[in-house]
Amino acid sequence: MPSSSLAAEQHSEIAARYLHGHTLDSIFLAEYQLRDELGSGGFGFVCSAVQTGVGNVAGIEVAVKFIFKNRINEHDYTEVNGEPVESYVLRECDHPGIIRFLALFEDDQFFYLVQEIHGRPWSQNAALGCEVAQATSVPTLLQQHFLNPFSASPINHAMTLPGPLFERPGMARRASYDLFEAVEHRTFDEDQARHIFRQLVSAVQYMHARGMYHRDLKDENIVMDEHLVVKIIDFGSAVIENRLLSPVLHSQFRGTTTYAAPEVLNGESYHAGPADVWALGIILSIVLTGTSPFESTDHARCGRMQFKVPVSLDAEHLLGRCLRVDAARRATINEIAQHRWFRNGFAAMRPY
Repeated sequence: MPSSSLAAEQHSEIAARYLHGHTLDSIFLAEYQLRDELGSGGFGFVCSAVQTGVGNVAGIEVAVKFIFKNRINEHDYTEVNGEPVESYVLRECDHPGIIRFLALFEDDQFFYLVQEIHGRPWSQNAALGCEVAQATSVPTLLQQHFLNPFSASPINHAMTLPGPLFERPGMARRASYDLFEAVEHRTFDEDQARHIFRQLVSAVQYMHARGMYHRDLKDENIVMDEHLVVKIIDFGSAVIENRLLSPVLHSQFRGTTTYAAPEVLNGESYHAGPADVWALGIILSIVLTGTSPFESTDHARCGRMQFKVPVSLDAEHLLGRCLRVDAARRATINEIAQHRWFRNGFAAMRPY
């Protein structure tokens, strides 16, 4: 078996291995039927599931992220109600470019973060359209159902009973819906890249205005459908800051090295906002050219950019503003949103 096939096979067994014989929450089991594995990482794994119709609308597919409790750091819990920062951020956000929170369950080993599912698997023959599609959203009444009426916390603590052991023998690994997979199969012209990137900028602008920072923006954390409608996922590295106070200086590295800003790579204290902007610059280069503008982390540290595919002067200027080595001179998310590159072919961004 080729090594890539072996890796995929081993990867697809992660969810089944951890859930086999595990006692899942009884309310969760009544409301959802687990299906395939969608992905996995250091803090958990994600499965697809279908709503059963018990207390919800039957047949709607969702994503369920199982988060290992013993891998969550103390500062990754909110002070308000003790839930993970990741679920709190999603619950507080209401933006079409951010994946929608649906519910949060827990047992002694896992939090189960239920979210909307978005996108289509990418293949060589997938059709690309630049028209804007209306993203399917779950009605507000469903969110109201999932919130525990007996507690300020969205976690279903009340009347939570252990369910039967999870006995499914295997779970298939579904093809990815993310931007990383899309770029491997397709190239985007500049209008399509602009359409994708403006959605990301709008979502990040919405978050930053509320003191929320992702800290792990990358192509694998962006899901996209065939209409180029994108949504940001995986807020496991997110942080919340008080907007009324001075920006917090962070020291702990969070994220992915190839998307990390120079100040992060150098082990310096850093502000989360400029670090997010740097990652957006890397993403823009990947969407426009298929690759990062930096051949190595050493090149990233000194800002030595190299584009393997020509880009317009306006796009190159925007990339330069996002990828300034000096974080203090790097563009803010609001400055990016007003950049002249976005005025070509599309209306001004709608504020959220």
